Parts: sequence; C-alpha cells; structure tokens
Amino acid sequence: MRRPAVGVLQALALGLALFGSSSASAVVERRWCAVIRGHETTSEICTFDTLEQCREEVLGVGGWCKLNSYFKEPEAQPARGSPPPQGSRPKRGPAH
Repeated sequence: MRRPAVGVLQALALGLALFGSSSASAVVERRWCAVIRGHETTSEICTFDTLEQCREEVLGVGGWCKLNSYFKEPEAQPARGSPPPQGSRPKRGPAH
C-alpha cells in the first residue's frame, strides 16, 4: 500500500508546482530540492531552505536531497539611513 501514497504525493507536488500560482513572480526557488522517484516519474521540489527540511520531506516516501542549481543568493539590502557603499557616491565636478 506504500506505492499509491507515493503517487498521490507526487501528483500533489506536481499540481502545486504547475498550477499553485497564477503569477510567475510567485515562483520560489530555495537552496535545497527534494528528489522523489515514483514508479514511472521523478519529481523535484525545490522549496526548502535547509537540508533538514528537505530530509523531513523525503523521509518515508523515498528519495534524496540535492542542492538547487538554480538557486541564487538574495542580494543584501543596505540598512535604512546607512551611507552608501564607498565608490557609489556621485563624483563632484571641479570647484570654481
């Protein structure tokens, strides 16, 4: 009875990935992907910030975790009121 449960989980994951959001900007790419292999298909779910979160997902259904090759580290935003990084200030012209 284990096989049908894996198939249902894969179908749900695929459905959420394809139809879960109507906005392309809502796609979330996280650092870790759960790779779940079913009878005829393999699914990748890349919504995990930590390896531990990913391992919890694959526990019991079979599968493994891997780093997401599409993940990009978010750029750090400067704190409000902090001076701009050195070299980013506009250059002043010669004094007259």
